[in-house]
Amino acid sequence: MEFVRKAIALSHTFIILIVVAIAFTCHNEWQEVEALEVGNRHIDEFRKEVNRIHIQLIEFSLLGETALDWDETDLENYHAQRIALDSTLCLFNETHVIGRIDSVRSLLEDKERQMFQIVRLIDEQQSINKKIASQVPLIVQTSMQEQPKKPKRKGFLGIFGKKEETKPPTTTTTLRSPNRSMVSEQKEQSRRLSEQADSLAARNADLNRQLKGLICQIENKVQADLQGREDEIVAMRGKSFMQVGGLMGFVLLLLLISYIIIHRDAKSIKQYKRKTTDLIGQLEQSVQRNEALIASRKKAVHTITHELRTPLTAITGYTELLQKECSKENNVNFLQSIQQSSDRMRDMLNTLLDFFRLDNGKEQPKLLPCRISTITHTLETEFMPVAMNKGLSLTVKNGNDAVVLTDKERIIQIGNNLLSNAIKFTEKGGVSLTIDYTNGVLTLIFEDTGTGMTEDEQHVYLGHLNASQTPPQKTVSDLDLPSCIT
Repeated sequence: MEFVRKAIALSHTFIILIVVAIAFTCHNEWQEVEALEVGNRHIDEFRKEVNRIHIQLIEFSLLGETALDWDETDLENYHAQRIALDSTLCLFNETHVIGRIDSVRSLLEDKERQMFQIVRLIDEQQSINKKIASQVPLIVQTSMQEQPKKPKRKGFLGIFGKKEETKPPTTTTTLRSPNRSMVSEQKEQSRRLSEQADSLAARNADLNRQLKGLICQIENKVQADLQGREDEIVAMRGKSFMQVGGLMGFVLLLLLISYIIIHRDAKSIKQYKRKTTDLIGQLEQSVQRNEALIASRKKAVHTITHELRTPLTAITGYTELLQKECSKENNVNFLQSIQQSSDRMRDMLNTLLDFFRLDNGKEQPKLLPCRISTITHTLETEFMPVAMNKGLSLTVKNGNDAVVLTDKERIIQIGNNLLSNAIKFTEKGGVSLTIDYTNGVLTLIFEDTGTGMTEDEQHVYLGHLNASQTPPQKTVSDLDLPSCIT
């Protein structure tokens, strides 16, 4: 019982440990999943920021393609977008430290400054062109009003003299004088514009290279973060698989051990129940046998007590007659009757003592050498007159006249009892007895032509070792007490 209590307490401890392990594993898995989800959200936010920066960079780059047509509003818009992009890059650099961002910011600022200079140069060049265009109509009108002068010859009658050189008109001189200054100024503006364009192109190339490096660096960082996250997920899955696999293996091992223990206990309980059932059956059979023996004992004691009154009454009666009668012949008869009643009474008491010895298991056979023919002769001599008086035939056969080691008195007692019952309950016909000795077994076979017994009566007879029905005239000598010896 103590072992069962310890086993139950140990099983409860195992169950508690399994529940705690499962709860701890679930909590740990939940925390790891939450951490992965937080990391995934950070990566998603990072990718959104990267995409937003890409969009702003593309829009900012496309905005500079129309710089030739800009005015002050466009310059302010360009400056506002550059400031917004710079703020975005600055915030991105605070969250994700990347070395190229500062270079990109400075390049964007230089590009803005050069774009402003180019726009101003273009404006100045356009103003110069406007000035030139405004002076050309006035000069043309003046030149139309002036008449060109023919050159005169020097010498006699102008024949032998040289021609005078023609002087340019005033409009031509007026046109050339401002044109030279404007052309020189325009050339200077073109030179400066070309220098600014070359510088802007170099800056754009450097900026594009820096932007390409920045984008590649950001993409590499994103890919590294994603790869690290995937590695963490794979590691977590492997860890989870190991934990779940180990836990499942442990649970299966416990289930197997529990099954073995339960199967063994069930087998033990089944054997115990079977033994208990067998023991109960044996006890019930023992109780039934004891009840049958007690009933048989009560019946035997009651019958013997009742039958003992007959010889006692006879002895008492013959004693009174002896006191009253004085005839010698009558006294002899009375004494013989008293002797017979006393012998009969002694036989019944001996039978009762034998019954009690058999009931208590104290009866021991008295084994002595004996010839089988003496047993058959004794039984035939005793019961032949009884059978003839009843008109029955008695046949006693001896199959083997051997010398055996047996209890002669008990065998004769058994034969006496069975022959007495057979003759008593056979009304006509005959009774036969066959005694044989084969393979160390002495066999007594009784046959009669009486009414016999039904199968139920045979079971009752064999079960209780007694006759199934007792006629009213049955006496104590007819009891089947010696049959218990067999």
